[in-house]
Amino acid sequence: MSGIIAKKVGMSRIFLEDGEAVAVTYLQVQPNTIVRTKTEGKDGYNAVVLGIEPKKWRTRKGKEHVRYRAQKEWRMESLEGMEPASRKKDRCAFSCTA
Repeated sequence: MSGIIAKKVGMSRIFLEDGEAVAVTYLQVQPNTIVRTKTEGKDGYNAVVLGIEPKKWRTRKGKEHVRYRAQKEWRMESLEGMEPASRKKDRCAFSCTA
């Protein structure tokens, strides 16, 4: 899988040794959760849906549901090792260091 969801924090610039200025973007990477997997048999293609910043809310019947502030879908060749968060908690495709 080649992708994560991140939040843009700001912009700046850094100067290289030869004095050239390069624009940089600051990103805040939060835990990415697999929200849903789409299978070829059911949806016609293989894909993984990632989400960040979960928000819980209650329905009228008292059940809790989870929505995510941002979601993004990535198509994949195979879904081997990918499970939705309802079956596996805190799944991240990358090792992120702070």
